[in-house]
Amino acid sequence: MASAVKEKKDLNALRLKAMAYFKENGIPTKIEEILNKMFFENPTDPYGYLASSFSRLTQPAVISEISAMAAYDGLGMPTIQTNVFCTVNNNPKLISTSLIACPNLGHHLEDRDKAELEARASLKAAASFVQSDLNNLLKGKNPQNQTEIDALLISFMEDQKQIQLKKKESEKCVEQIPSPVLPATTLKKKQSRGSAKLPKSGMVFGSVQDKAVEMFPEGSEAVSAVSQAVCLTSALTQGVPAYKHVCKLAGNSVPKVPLPMVTIIQGGKMFPGKLNCIKEFLLIPGVKMPLTKYFEHVHFIHQHVARVCSAKYGASAKVTNEYGALTPPFDQPSQALDLLQEAINTRGLVPGRDMYVALNAAAHEYFDYERGKYEVMEGLLKSPDEMIGFWSDIFGKYSSVLAIIDPVRSEELDIWMKLCEKLSNFVYIIGSHFYDRPGSLIKEVAPRYASSSGIVMFLERLNTISDIITCAKLYQGLKTEIVISTNDIETAETFIVDLAVGLNARFLKLGGPCKGERSCKINRLLQICYDLEREEHLRIRPVGSARSGVGEAEEPGEDILEGRSDLDLPAKSYQHTPFVFPHISIPTDEKIISEESIQSGSSGH
Repeated sequence: MASAVKEKKDLNALRLKAMAYFKENGIPTKIEEILNKMFFENPTDPYGYLASSFSRLTQPAVISEISAMAAYDGLGMPTIQTNVFCTVNNNPKLISTSLIACPNLGHHLEDRDKAELEARASLKAAASFVQSDLNNLLKGKNPQNQTEIDALLISFMEDQKQIQLKKKESEKCVEQIPSPVLPATTLKKKQSRGSAKLPKSGMVFGSVQDKAVEMFPEGSEAVSAVSQAVCLTSALTQGVPAYKHVCKLAGNSVPKVPLPMVTIIQGGKMFPGKLNCIKEFLLIPGVKMPLTKYFEHVHFIHQHVARVCSAKYGASAKVTNEYGALTPPFDQPSQALDLLQEAINTRGLVPGRDMYVALNAAAHEYFDYERGKYEVMEGLLKSPDEMIGFWSDIFGKYSSVLAIIDPVRSEELDIWMKLCEKLSNFVYIIGSHFYDRPGSLIKEVAPRYASSSGIVMFLERLNTISDIITCAKLYQGLKTEIVISTNDIETAETFIVDLAVGLNARFLKLGGPCKGERSCKINRLLQICYDLEREEHLRIRPVGSARSGVGEAEEPGEDILEGRSDLDLPAKSYQHTPFVFPHISIPTDEKIISEESIQSGSSGH
């Protein structure tokens, strides 16, 4: 009898405890609200309705584990796959996996082998950081707090940089056996062999100053890898596409599809032929061209160029490289530009109206430090001053060329400014190697190099999602276009496409039209277009409406075609907006040309 009374008391106590627990969490009230609402809405799947309703009441997912595993890029080079596990509905669950590309090697061509070995070691160290230190650092964090997490990543890597610097200093202090001294005659003989070497980065050779290459701590790839993975995780836990999540992070009203830039031909010092001064010949769609049509045209043009080159230079000329581009042995820029125009015309398109050409000069790669000049073609040297006329002649002859990336080195800032003053009214002058990484740019008191039409940004090494967003908003506010670019060697990861759309970038530099790691990004861009068309948000930016501001629904800014002497456009008196730092002349938003006037005026090409 006594035991029965005790059991009854315990049961009542348990009931009171349960009631208190349910009341404290508002469970009866919420259940009543959901059931009443469901009754009136009368859903065909009542259990699905309940599951959806309750899922909105769950606590936000938090990171429970971050791990890294070995993976390989499109060239078989090692890279990192980052896996993020979160506690969802009280259970650990794998939410996202993502890959990063091997970082672009910002070294001179002669140092590439050494740089590749260093990149391998750095990626190995990055994987170790992700598995251990960063896993412990981010455990329990809400992936939606992107800025907080990115700040922790940068802080961690700055600490690692100091640790690595101290380690190097201590190694220098260790007594080493001195190297044997070679006889003077032997030394002279060794120095006379081979071509002259380039100066080390940041050193002055004669009157030539070389840009200092930022020294990244070993394992720095962990920062971009985890930042990207966290951004994807946050999007997935909220049930939204990554581009919409990035759009929200950036404070943009709607996502906008960038204009794709696809590389058809690659040249430069690393490839056959005497042509050094243009690393990439890219295609950009014309005003309001649907992207499905654009990629159809691109593949036709690519095949046409391959057939012509194969007939002229042999079967090997139609083979694409790791970038997905053709590498015919051209000796002059005109050979590639004439062939592209021929292919565009063969397709029934008008160059400079239906299809534009962009050039990636990568000027730092063919600068001769011995002579202090640019070796634009094998045996042909141009001084920095002469490069103004050199590029002006090309743009004057080929009006379909709409943009150029890195026409001169960043060290020749005065030459860069002169190019902008002369050409930027009708050609995008875009900086890639010209600029520092986004994390460094946003720390400047005033953007010294807001003097171009655009800036190229990559998601690699110490570049976090937060830094890229902050830098993009800064330069968009200065009416400088944003170009998001894939890396030289890529993976099958497509997040870079979502990043460009969410940021409202003007251009997305995709690489070649071939290779699986390139095609998957093209397919992702087309999928986003399809999704946005269904939502009636598609705003593909016409080439003609340049330099828009941040978060604006319409497309302000002047028409970049306006300055073309070969277009029959009405004359306009330009008003310029001055900046307090070096700049190019930018017309005010009042000078806007409609799409119809662009198309009618472009008929003069």
